[in-house]
Amino acid sequence: MSENSLAYKDDDISVIEGNKDELIVFKNIKDKHSFLELLKLNNQNNNRTLVALHSGENTKKFMGKYQNYTGKIFLCLDGDRAGNMMTLKILTDMNGKNIKDIRPLYGISENGNQNLSEYLENKLGVQKKNTILVEQRKSQDGYINTRSNGISDTQHLGTEASERSSGKPIPNSQSEQNGNNQGGQTMGSNHVGNGLAGTGWSDLGNAARERPSSGAQPQNDEEDEGRKHSVGGIISGRTLSDRTGSELNTSHKNNEDVAILISKYKGQKVNNEQVAEIVSATCFVSRDRKIILSENFNLTDDLKDICSQFKSGGTAKEGRGILDEYYTDSKIVDAIRNLIKDQFKNRQEISVLEPSVGTGNFLYAAKELGVKTNVTAFEINETTAKIAKVFHPEADIHLRSFETEFIDERGNKREFSEKYDLVIGNPPYGEHRGLYKGLGEEPKISKYEDYFVKRSLDSLKPDGILAMVLPSGWLNRQSQLKNAQLIEGFRLPSGVFAGTGIGTDIIILKKDSQKISRDISDYFEINPEKILGETREKTNRFGRKENYVHGNLEDALLKIERLRGKIEVERIGNLFEDLFLEAEESKIILKNKDSEDKSESITETKPDEVYLTETHEKVEQVLLALNAVKFKSPAITKEIDKYKELQSQITNESQKFDQNRIDDILQRADKIIQSYSGKNTEYRIQTQVELKKGVLKYQFLKSDDIVNTSLQNSSELSKQQIEAFQDTSYDGTLHNHGKHSQFANYIGGKWVHDFYYAEGNIYAKLQQLEKDKDIIGSGTAGQYEKQKALLESVLPKAKSLDEIFISPNHEFIHQFDLGYIEKDQWNSSTRQTEAVMVSYNLAEKFKDFVGTLSSEAFAGSSAWEVRSFVDNETVTGSDKERNALVRERRKAAANDLFYKFLREELSDELRERFVKDFNRNYNNIHVPDYSKFPLFSKIHKNFRGRELKLTEVQKAGIGRQTTKGVGLLAHEVGFGKTLSGILSMHEAVERGNAKRPLIVVPNESILKQWVETIFETIPNAKMNVLGNLGKDYDLSKFDNKDGEITIVTYEGFNNIGFSESITQELASKFSYISESELKSVNAISERDFQKELEKEKEVEGKMKRGKIYDWEDFGFDHLTYDEVHNANHIVGKVRVEDRRFASDFRSQNQQTSKLGINTWMAAQYIQDKNNGRNITLLSATPFTNKPLEYYSILSLIANKRLEESGYFNVNNFFETFMEADNDMEIDARGDVKFKANVR
Repeated sequence: MSENSLAYKDDDISVIEGNKDELIVFKNIKDKHSFLELLKLNNQNNNRTLVALHSGENTKKFMGKYQNYTGKIFLCLDGDRAGNMMTLKILTDMNGKNIKDIRPLYGISENGNQNLSEYLENKLGVQKKNTILVEQRKSQDGYINTRSNGISDTQHLGTEASERSSGKPIPNSQSEQNGNNQGGQTMGSNHVGNGLAGTGWSDLGNAARERPSSGAQPQNDEEDEGRKHSVGGIISGRTLSDRTGSELNTSHKNNEDVAILISKYKGQKVNNEQVAEIVSATCFVSRDRKIILSENFNLTDDLKDICSQFKSGGTAKEGRGILDEYYTDSKIVDAIRNLIKDQFKNRQEISVLEPSVGTGNFLYAAKELGVKTNVTAFEINETTAKIAKVFHPEADIHLRSFETEFIDERGNKREFSEKYDLVIGNPPYGEHRGLYKGLGEEPKISKYEDYFVKRSLDSLKPDGILAMVLPSGWLNRQSQLKNAQLIEGFRLPSGVFAGTGIGTDIIILKKDSQKISRDISDYFEINPEKILGETREKTNRFGRKENYVHGNLEDALLKIERLRGKIEVERIGNLFEDLFLEAEESKIILKNKDSEDKSESITETKPDEVYLTETHEKVEQVLLALNAVKFKSPAITKEIDKYKELQSQITNESQKFDQNRIDDILQRADKIIQSYSGKNTEYRIQTQVELKKGVLKYQFLKSDDIVNTSLQNSSELSKQQIEAFQDTSYDGTLHNHGKHSQFANYIGGKWVHDFYYAEGNIYAKLQQLEKDKDIIGSGTAGQYEKQKALLESVLPKAKSLDEIFISPNHEFIHQFDLGYIEKDQWNSSTRQTEAVMVSYNLAEKFKDFVGTLSSEAFAGSSAWEVRSFVDNETVTGSDKERNALVRERRKAAANDLFYKFLREELSDELRERFVKDFNRNYNNIHVPDYSKFPLFSKIHKNFRGRELKLTEVQKAGIGRQTTKGVGLLAHEVGFGKTLSGILSMHEAVERGNAKRPLIVVPNESILKQWVETIFETIPNAKMNVLGNLGKDYDLSKFDNKDGEITIVTYEGFNNIGFSESITQELASKFSYISESELKSVNAISERDFQKELEKEKEVEGKMKRGKIYDWEDFGFDHLTYDEVHNANHIVGKVRVEDRRFASDFRSQNQQTSKLGINTWMAAQYIQDKNNGRNITLLSATPFTNKPLEYYSILSLIANKRLEESGYFNVNNFFETFMEADNDMEIDARGDVKFKANVR
């Protein structure tokens, strides 16, 4: 088929149709062409459908178009953050389809190739530079069959159950191998993720590679294990065979690929990107985030030499490394090994943990202890993790945070065990922050080093050893160390870690099961000989005196050896005692061996193969039943994990199951299947409210007349007006505008009702009216004049110059353009002053005016101070009192002079333009009388025994919510907010604007009041009363349906969360200053930039924390939130874009709350899905006199408008609408404090 045949564009998605039932998705046309070029290089033609999305916005269009596609889908998007988000979105939303992310096949990631085009360029570059080597490869590999039929057919692409010898488990998995088996590792495909695993299997005792007769092997195994990781066999320019001939030796190929790269860089000084390129060809990341070496890969000295050139630590490492990781000198590692080796000299084997492995330096300490070690390590940087695997192939290296051992991605605590004999490492230092702290993983711990020590001790067996290099501040804080005793400590000289002058200690702890608090903070005062240098004094960056250790690493390590030598001499007298102890232990070991042999001689009742098959099938039925539960509680999730583990054990370790255990499993499985196979719960019908424990669904039938809410409508509305409203959509679109022409208005291509047309930004609508004038004039006569008259009748009264108060440092003044003027500027090249044309604005004009004034005009300030105020420059200096005085006097002088400048120095034309522009920007909104908006739903005639009559305040509130769809009802106490909120929600449901509303209330008591009000008001109301969504609310048979009203408490609301992709998408919108803006700030360092990003990650963690149920499963599309002042701690502080800029609001901050952030997420999600509508907030006191509380509430219901108006920057909002000054106060100790007053 021609590459361009059947090519077309559909909704901005480019598509080349193929005749094979497979589809590949690219980000752009260039990547699509790169794929076709790869096919040409391999003498292949394309027969798949190729899709290019072009932008992230088209992800939804793609999923909509191919939602019913039954073939295989491969994703090959970009490797950047946007590509990751798009990939995750498609994988999540199209879950259950035959879909796979194939980017790892081409090394596409944030640290590798950015896209397929870059992969192709690098590949062609390698081929060009190594033509001779490539030709040799072709001659050697001429026997390979180059015909390819793509990916073998599977039921679920990506299922990777291993084929093993019948009845025999694989003897050694990757995690069980020791250092003696570096090259020929035996791996089942359970260890294979999406990397380049070898396709040739190791010979497992020459046994036949066939499925077990029991049928326990999953039926969707890949027939062609190696080729399922490629598209068309295109990996590094190779074509994979169909295995109809000889077996393909992929490990041989991998070795040769790396050999090409090594020959390319051998003898050169390589950078980190080049090292990353090489290690990416040697290892891949498995599904469970383990680093796996390609099978039978040869680890050469040349490869290790190149890996050793990786520059790690400090600013050389991305992410957390920039903040607080510095890699350890090998001499320090050797010293620590010597300090701890006596702790294990009588041991045969130990388990070792390295919680932040880096490139693996510390693992040499474990390797050379003289005992067999089983090493587990964690690392967050993919490149350094792979380097560690190259240097330590026997170790289990996990590409994930150490924190994931204790908490999952939704904030649920994981069970962990005390399983390590030794923990070693140099953990991250500094402020504890980031995603997992936000999720709730030890949030009270303020320092990273404290966190790693605490959790490392938790992971140790009793009497286990912890050996770490920690900042000196750690020991200084340990006045109450629990669960451990300090065996040894040494204080190293400052500066032994490149890139930082922080003081560090070697700390050796022993886990103590007795929870006795110990004060070890004065250890070096008691043991000054352990300070490995001279203690001196210096002034730190805050101007305070502090001690530090002066010296060098060599002298320090020599001192350690001398101290150790002294201890060895003291211990000589005990040598015979040691020998006696060893002899005793060997006897114990022999005794244990005898007892083990004896126990093994007992005959077990082995189950019949038929029973094993039945058990496997029964476990599958349990998993089907549990997975079918839509709303999975933590207990159900835990049960699913347990049965998945059981399923794996039955398949791979059947010898562990005796008949008694089989019987027990079958009995328990039957109970679970029976329990979860029932129907969904039905409604409890009630004629009066009586909430019952365990009942979730209610239908209320009140004995009362049902009437139209229109009885509450304003008497001023005519029949024609009401009919026109009935033909109006929620967005104001007027249908049948010919019939209702007297109420119709043309704007931007549609006809809108008068009520909607004459509200909002009137200046913008007048501007649009002039654009539409020709179109309107060609239609109904007088229509243009009618619309203009309507808009002008509601145009807000313009503020005069005397009513406008604005500071000269405001953004509006800086953006008030005055064209270009000629100014003299110094030219450093010609070293003379030259006349140049520069842009000019009102702020510059005012500064020029200030420069012409005498000193008496500034009332104690100066022209320089006023100009610095206009430019928002920070007042600097060490005297805080003087700085505060300067800030106040320059502000007062600037505002006073600017007031006079506007009135006396501007021309009439400029003054008129200034007033007009100000009104257009800040005085443009008309708010109609919402009490005149008609209602069309049906309600009960009576409310608590009396005829229901809405007050004008309630009518206005309901009308506002129905018109705009989003808002805050802040009626005073006793004005019926609850009833207003309920009828607003009811009106939205009746008009078809919402189907599944959610009500959130503070507690169970208020929940009952809301239920009673709904019972009194809404006819035949169907309700889901879910309370706190705790253990008393079993959702295993629950389903949320259209037309049902769901009500939860704050606690229950916090138990509902969003999927990974939605959380990340919402978290990216939460920052209120973009990543690019953050990085562009001139005065911010790379370290500070990364700290800000980690803070954003912490917010993302708070968004995910403690979630039990998924918001998407409920399908809520309307939110009514009671007492929203409880959730007004959302935005935590004022961010000033440039630290050099002054701001009266810089000190404003508040502690963000979990409830506030969850409310923000829900509000943004619903508005995103419902055209910015369907949010009703209720509160009599939505905020106190705290600016950030005002802004937080606005962020819930006006986030889009804040962004469009330029107020996404909190400081801009405060500068526009608030005024601040600072008062000096004397506190109880006589110190001067500054208090910010905001109006």
